[in-house]
Amino acid sequence: WSETFEQLLTREVGREIPGTSFELVAVEIDEISNAIETGKADLFFLSPNLVVCTSVEFGFTPIATVRKMYAGTLLSQYGTIIFSLKDRTDLRDISDVQGHKIEATSVQLCQAQWVELKARGISLFDSPSQVLFSYDQ
Repeated sequence: WSETFEQLLTREVGREIPGTSFELVAVEIDEISNAIETGKADLFFLSPNLVVCTSVEFGFTPIATVRKMYAGTLLSQYGTIIFSLKDRTDLRDISDVQGHKIEATSVQLCQAQWVELKARGISLFDSPSQVLFSYDQ
C-alpha cells in the first residue's frame, strides 16, 4: 500500500515539480497533532473527519481530495449510520440510547452521530449506561 501510494504521488507531482519524491510515514491517530506541530511530515493524507478537526485546530486548508466511485457514480457525500438489532423494540429512535450500552468504532468515526445526539440534548458520554469503542480507542 505505501509503495503504491508513494509511487503515485512521486509520479504525479513529479510531472509538475521534477525531482520531487514522497515517503509514506504512518502515524497513529493520537500522534497526528504532534506530527503537525513538529513538522514530522509535509503533507497529510487524512480521513474527512480528521481533515475538519485538524483544519480548525491548525488553520490549514486541504489542497486535494480523493474521490470515491461506487457502481459507476461519483460519491459527493460522507455518511454515517446509527442502528440497532431488529428485535430490539426498545431502541427505535435516536433518543432511545439513554440508559443503554452503545458501541462505536472510534471517537473520530462517530462524530456525525455525536452531533445528532447533541442536537437532541443527549450526551454521548453521560446519557448511555456505557460507551464502548471497538477500533482505535
